[in-house]
Amino acid sequence: MDIQFFVKNFSLSQEIKEQIEGKLQKLPLYCQKILNVQVDLKFRPNRPQDKRFRTEVNVQVPAKIVRSVAYGENFLIAIDQVERKLRKQLAGWRDYDKEKKRQTKKIVRRKKSI
Repeated sequence: MDIQFFVKNFSLSQEIKEQIEGKLQKLPLYCQKILNVQVDLKFRPNRPQDKRFRTEVNVQVPAKIVRSVAYGENFLIAIDQVERKLRKQLAGWRDYDKEKKRQTKKIVRRKKSI
């Protein structure tokens, strides 16, 4: 899994980067077909205290991009929220993908029997 970081209005420390990577390394448990992950981190100094740090994560899976955005007092709070959202979305996509494969197999069986 390839993780790309894009940062705006601050410099990303190695400690924060490792913590974010650690959180995102758990995503393949929910979906095995992850192609790449893009993390956008943005510090917005003119916003309220609880919305200064914006975290956006885009996960590319076959035929879809799963996206989640969260705001927080720091990046670690925001990445926790993003991880929770992505887990739900990826689990839903995994179930959808399995159902789609089942339906395709049924169609192929019907064609063979005809």
